[in-house]
Amino acid sequence: MAWLRFFALTMLALWIGGLAMLGGVAAPVMFAVLEANDPAGGRTLAATVFGAVFQRFQIVALVLGGLLLVVFVARVAVGP
Repeated sequence: MAWLRFFALTMLALWIGGLAMLGGVAAPVMFAVLEANDPAGGRTLAATVFGAVFQRFQIVALVLGGLLLVVFVARVAVGP
């Protein structure tokens, strides 16, 4: 079933793309801006904020991973 493959690839793209955006865009910008505004405590604040953002994304990643496993099982059950 082509639509199961499409859903699997979409979920995988969302999962990996989200990680790439967090690590490649959000974290560096967050650390740079907060450290520029408060040189003494900005890095600690940025780490706290990014930790909270990453905890929220972890829920999304777990849901996507679970759905991906369900789709893989469905693909095995349906066959080629």
